[in-house]
Amino acid sequence: MSIPQPQFFDIFGILVFGFIIVLAVWGLRFRRPLPRWSLFFLFAVGIAGLFVDGYIVFTTYFY
Repeated sequence: MSIPQPQFFDIFGILVFGFIIVLAVWGLRFRRPLPRWSLFFLFAVGIAGLFVDGYIVFTTYFY
């Protein structure tokens, strides 16, 4: 049994960062009890992580 390359796990990172973005947008839109700055922070982290993991997956598997 071979161990997958580390880039394989970035696919799961894309899903997690997508979930973080959805969670932040949902909280911002419906005024959930978290402070707005924390929701903006989650949104920024989600976008940055999505770009980084997306770039790694794209260059590994499609380029």
